[in-house]
Amino acid sequence: TAQSYARNEDKTKWFRPSDVVIGTDGAIYVADWYDSMVGGHRMNDTTGTGRIYRIAPKGKKLSAPQYNLKNTKGQIAALLSPAVNVRNSGFVLLAAQGSKAVKEVKKILTSTNPYHRARAIWLLSNMGPQGILETEAVLKDTDPNLRIAAYRALRDVKPDFMKYALQLSKDPSAAVRREVAVSLRDQPYAAAGETILSLATAYEGNDRFYLEALGLAAEGKEEELYPVLNKSLGAEPLKWSANYADLIWRLHPKLAVSSLRERAGSDQLSEASRKQAMVSLGFVKDQQAVDAMQALLLSKDSKISGQAMWWLRYRQSNDWSNFKMNLPATASEISAESQKKMLAQKLKLENTASSAKDKIDAINAMAKDKVGGEMLIGLASDKKLSPQLTAEVSKVIFSNPDQTVRVLASDYFKKPGNEVALSIVKIAKLDGDAKLGRVLFQNKCMTCHKVGTEGANIGPELTLINKKFEKNGLLDAIVNPSAGMAFGYESWLITKKDGTTVSGFLQADGETVVLKGMGGEKYNIKSADIATRKQFSTSIMPEPTALQLGEKDLANIVTYLLNIKQ
Repeated sequence: TAQSYARNEDKTKWFRPSDVVIGTDGAIYVADWYDSMVGGHRMNDTTGTGRIYRIAPKGKKLSAPQYNLKNTKGQIAALLSPAVNVRNSGFVLLAAQGSKAVKEVKKILTSTNPYHRARAIWLLSNMGPQGILETEAVLKDTDPNLRIAAYRALRDVKPDFMKYALQLSKDPSAAVRREVAVSLRDQPYAAAGETILSLATAYEGNDRFYLEALGLAAEGKEEELYPVLNKSLGAEPLKWSANYADLIWRLHPKLAVSSLRERAGSDQLSEASRKQAMVSLGFVKDQQAVDAMQALLLSKDSKISGQAMWWLRYRQSNDWSNFKMNLPATASEISAESQKKMLAQKLKLENTASSAKDKIDAINAMAKDKVGGEMLIGLASDKKLSPQLTAEVSKVIFSNPDQTVRVLASDYFKKPGNEVALSIVKIAKLDGDAKLGRVLFQNKCMTCHKVGTEGANIGPELTLINKKFEKNGLLDAIVNPSAGMAFGYESWLITKKDGTTVSGFLQADGETVVLKGMGGEKYNIKSADIATRKQFSTSIMPEPTALQLGEKDLANIVTYLLNIKQ
């Protein structure tokens, strides 16, 4: 068994199935990821062990059957085995026989077991021209699942499969048509256009999966498809059918921008139809879409203007980051005045002509300000502070008004005083009070974490934390927050070329880098404006002692979290 701090009765929460297979004896074998942490970013199982469960009928002794793979009968028996390695042996040998074995394999198509029939279909498609003819015949089978299997098998062996696609585009089963649609994703419009139109015509408006499959079929072909679809299925913008509106919502071609703008701002349509058109515009990556959204921002209808504002602000940091738009400033944009003041202090600190007193005064001023604190951390990260100045910063930065600055400063500066070491083993033995723990959680933790509908959505949500952790594992995560940060919650500090800084969680990285601050605010930074970026090894979550939480407090909080009613 794994060597860890967890009690055996707590390790039941460590069972996380990771793979399943059927053995040659017919038993089911399940492997699990055996650790208190998921994903491997912080293993608590020091021996790196795992478990394999064997599941079989109670009281029945299973044994692996023997197959004579030298004749067709034995090969077919192997093909029907539930064990993938055994049936592959039969498959390979039967395929090698080609037309000689087609007659015997074809008999499997009459089996009452649909999985056996599917294997026969895949095998027949690999048995030469005669086998392919038998596979083509299955395209007319009464079972849609087998028609899908036949289509997939033929696609695998016939590069030019478009005749099958066109044939099945009129299939009565939506599942079959969905399969055809997905298969057209990488086909050029010249080859797939007629089939996609046939599939789109069959859309009945009640199958979201079918609509998504159509979207995949049209990917990269939207602008060529739109005029054809509009001619066959469309109408004046305000008279579109619900089905056609769905199609354009999913395809969102640039050619539809003017129609979508008209629908989004019309008082003749329902609120749901207007919103659908607005969302469609939001997915068009073109200046025309930005201009249309800006026009809708001027609507006298507050719902329309509000939705337009949301999309403009959202797209400003991703798909529309390089397009022109005019938006009012928000609180998420760093105060230019604050940046100006702190930059002046930073220049004083970096100036070799500044006196020691002036530099200490600059440090004290910067340490009292969020932006200034970030700049001090940036200077330390770039190794631009002498040991003497580092010591001066250490005296004051842990009093910074911003929690993020206080926490991240510990990567570069030594906190004055002696830290109290907390014992997980000792805390685990204490009897906790869930009611007191809830009060402590509300006062100390809800500024970042959410339980149910209460709290902030900055750190990981903890509603279901008792499904993931046992007591010791949860205590470890609280006492040592930097030892195993959850993915997506690593903190970054970005220094821009103008000397200003921004910190937060990385939300997007590309032409525009997006950081999310501790208050939920978002910062959009052009990558071309970035001088340096630093990922911190310290979690943004403060250690318990920084929140004045003692061992009994932690016992109460953990008791509350482990007993949350779902």
